[in-house]
Amino acid sequence: MKKICFVLLSVVGISFCGQSKVLTVSNNTNSPGQYTDLQAACDAASDYDTIYIHASETYYSAVNIKKPLVLIGEGALPNQQVLWGTTVSSITFTYDIGSDLPSSGSRVYGINASFTIGTDKSNTNKGISGIVFERCKGWIYSNPGVNITGLSIHQFNGGIQLQGALVNSIISNSILHNVKWGLYSSNNIIRNCILSSYSQFYGAVVANNIFYDPNTGSTLNFFSAENTTFTNNVCYFSTNPFPLQNVNNVTYTGNIVDKNPKFVQSATAGDVNGYVAFTAPPFANFNLLVGSPALTLGTDGTQAGIYGGPTPWVDGGEGVYRYFAMPSQVPYVTDMDILNTAIPLNGTLNVKIKAKTQQ
Repeated sequence: MKKICFVLLSVVGISFCGQSKVLTVSNNTNSPGQYTDLQAACDAASDYDTIYIHASETYYSAVNIKKPLVLIGEGALPNQQVLWGTTVSSITFTYDIGSDLPSSGSRVYGINASFTIGTDKSNTNKGISGIVFERCKGWIYSNPGVNITGLSIHQFNGGIQLQGALVNSIISNSILHNVKWGLYSSNNIIRNCILSSYSQFYGAVVANNIFYDPNTGSTLNFFSAENTTFTNNVCYFSTNPFPLQNVNNVTYTGNIVDKNPKFVQSATAGDVNGYVAFTAPPFANFNLLVGSPALTLGTDGTQAGIYGGPTPWVDGGEGVYRYFAMPSQVPYVTDMDILNTAIPLNGTLNVKIKAKTQQ
């Protein structure tokens, strides 16, 4: 039955995505897909095809992506359950020398991996644009000389270390152990996040976040900024507020400093970092209590932190692996009729299905 469901999703995906198709990958023998190897599925896919990656108790091997693809895993939310669903050892978005940014425009949902954007150090004049990460966990890296435009990261759990310039990008509603990007960056937004460790911001508006580390001897006491505005953030850690180094052209507006954000279940920095370091279970609950200074602090009138803003963090779970619902643009089957109940050997099963999206 699971195999039939994969086929049905493929049919729906073809109808929904126009010329693109849907491929399925599973290394779980109890729930087979079209492919057992993720790299094989990526190689077989055409531009903008969608690949569903089944949850598994084992890692999928590293993959290298040189075309725009949509990768959908079964997602995870570690403050609900320990197990992660779709885990890939590493995913690299790259390009060949002389190519025209073929992995630009890729989208990734609900996958736990180490992500690298760009590996071709001999072709440093190129950049990559328009990659989206949503409801993922792990680390996002880039190599020196790789400039990134239009990066979009939402509801991410982990660290972000980009060595090239970041331009016209947004990071929101994420739990971040570490975030930094290159010096010549501009027009970026980081909002409604929880940050607990070393960070550096260049060319950004940093708004509606909670900087949190109440521990003595915190490493949060060194981070840097240039051409950046900090507005309506809550800062609570053991050292002086905003102890920036290498500061140039930095503006502060409407921030609340040295005030406990009053999480429902208080957290140490270790609890925050536990989300990143795969410590199970992380004991913090980042919802806010009545009386929290962050409840109405957001520049849009909502709360600061991961549950505010236009793309709030989503709690919840469906079964052992799927902690998030599938993204709303993914179609799901609402009705199925089998038109011929008797099938001769090598005959054709005729199935009529209806599907819709949540939007």
